Amino acid sequence: MSDQEGLTEHNFLIDAPRERLAVGSPLFEEGEHGEELFVVVKGRVLLSRRTQAGENVAVATIQAGGVLGEIALLQPGPRSASAIVTEDAEIVRVHRRMLLERLIGRDPLARAFLRACAQLLILRLRRARDLAGALGAYERGEGDAAVNAWLDRYDAVGDALVLDPLKPWLPR
Repeated sequence: MSDQEGLTEHNFLIDAPRERLAVGSPLFEEGEHGEELFVVVKGRVLLSRRTQAGENVAVATIQAGGVLGEIALLQPGPRSASAIVTEDAEIVRVHRRMLLERLIGRDPLARAFLRACAQLLILRLRRARDLAGALGAYERGEGDAAVNAWLDRYDAVGDALVLDPLKPWLPR
């Protein structure tokens, strides 16, 4: 029996590093180099960005079952936001190196995981596009109907994010 036989999406990340983090623990800082994705198994993590005035503004709350840092997994570089634990959390770290080693080893689950990450990014980009459309319609004074149409699209993509493409991969 090979190492891959019997593996499912649910235990694909079984050997990925896990850690427990207390409230106030930072996962990463905006601008810091990143090469890993994080899965929130338990707890909550707040994502924030610095404004030009230097203030931190909350942009998202990632709850148990959520994923963050997927851009760094696909393309290492500066983090676009900061992440801090706001409710005691258990986190799984998926390092780019681990995924690349599995891809080189022709692990079919690694390829499927990468596809799921790409699908998640596509959903998030669509949601950002729809929010930008709503803001643009508002700024152009197009009226409530136009703004609400964009927000309905935004909510529909948000509903798809609830059925996150990475959900089958989350550790139990």
